[in-house]
Amino acid sequence: MSKSIGNVINPFDVLDYFKQYTEYPEDVLRFVLLHEVPSFEDGDITMDSIKSAYMAHLANGIGNLTSRIMKMAISYGVSPVGQIVGTNTLLEDHLEDFDIKKSLSTIMTQLTNLDKEIQDKKPFELYKTDPDKAREIVMKLVVSLQLEAQLLKPFLPRASAKILECIRENKMPEKALFARLV
Repeated sequence: MSKSIGNVINPFDVLDYFKQYTEYPEDVLRFVLLHEVPSFEDGDITMDSIKSAYMAHLANGIGNLTSRIMKMAISYGVSPVGQIVGTNTLLEDHLEDFDIKKSLSTIMTQLTNLDKEIQDKKPFELYKTDPDKAREIVMKLVVSLQLEAQLLKPFLPRASAKILECIRENKMPEKALFARLV
């Protein structure tokens, strides 16, 4: 964006646009700015790139993953006991270096790995033949999701609070955290 060229994006327009898809439009804007724009260099951001990042990382990423894990947890009677507290030293190292983009990218990679674990271990299929093993896998997924939601608090404060609430109350989000764009 350049003020002199006149291609500035009004943040209120972004918020208004995403209100129709999520209860967390402020989190969308915060996420895109922190994830897509380098911490120490100029970045390029357009409404199209915001929409792409939203779909890739929020709707198809965090939102879908949360729904998948919570659906299995509820269906299989899995609920974590107590608060799980953990840290990620790589994330902390990036934050100490003020590299917000790398910090958030680290979390997003971990969420992608969780999604890959679901695809690899297929607890939804395993439940038919070995329900105890499937529950064990789903418990690990819920605990991992809880840790990632805690790590996401500075970047997606409202959405991460909703994910933690769903885990704590062992329930599905009432509606998609980040609905798909039409």
